[in-house]
Amino acid sequence: GCCRFPCPDSCRSLCC
Repeated sequence: GCCRFPCPDSCRSLCC
């Protein structure tokens, strides 16, 4: 699953 919005910086490279 993807990170929720708004997405934290630590997840941005994964799904944002």
